[in-house]
Amino acid sequence: MSRFGINLATRPFRNNVLHWAGIVLAAAGLATFTAYNVRTYTQTGADVAKWDGIREEQHTEFARLSAEVVSMTQTVTRLDLKSLSDRSSFANGIILSRLFSWSDLFDRLEKVQPENVRLRSIRPVITKEGTEVSVDALTRDYDSLLRFEASLLDSDYFSFVYPLQESSKEGQGEIRFNLAFGYIPEGKAKAAQRRLGPGAPADGAASPPAAPPDPNAAGAAPDAGAPAGPAAPRQDGAPADGAGKGAR
Repeated sequence: MSRFGINLATRPFRNNVLHWAGIVLAAAGLATFTAYNVRTYTQTGADVAKWDGIREEQHTEFARLSAEVVSMTQTVTRLDLKSLSDRSSFANGIILSRLFSWSDLFDRLEKVQPENVRLRSIRPVITKEGTEVSVDALTRDYDSLLRFEASLLDSDYFSFVYPLQESSKEGQGEIRFNLAFGYIPEGKAKAAQRRLGPGAPADGAASPPAAPPDPNAAGAAPDAGAPAGPAAPRQDGAPADGAGKGAR
């Protein structure tokens, strides 16, 4: 017995489930992609606005700093740097002068000054590098002058000595001379220890080597404060003065 396929519907039957499912999925993907694009666009716009603001702030700060640099450059160009340097040096000199002890200098000069030497003026020049003293003095003989130089060199508080000027007063028998010498208020040993560091030995750090004894010298060198007399002629005292200078 055979069957006959009779379709009584007004239109043919079609299964559209797959088509609608594809359309729904495509619509959902499109909506998701659109939402992502909108979110990304919004966030990017906010970031661009933020960086634009930062750039504007940096431009404003750069303009302000440039104006300050120009203003400071104009101010510096109007300054008298030489005058400021002179004022600074003068102020430093005043500070160093307040720390300088005149009484100590007078006491130490009195110990090395021979009897026949009279000091007329004392002019110290105080700097950060050290102190140099210039003296204007009178003496009656060259032997006292040489003994004064040797005593300065033998002292622990005076370093170098060099003459500046020398002249004789006619009719008065006096010799006028000018000397310049270095002054070390703290002493040579302490100054050397300060330069070398705290671990350096305090004794003998700045002591010069002892000169070999002169076999022709008759006894010890004369005292710096003793007057010159016939018992100490000039030729006998010359080697001692020379040895004292050579040791320095």
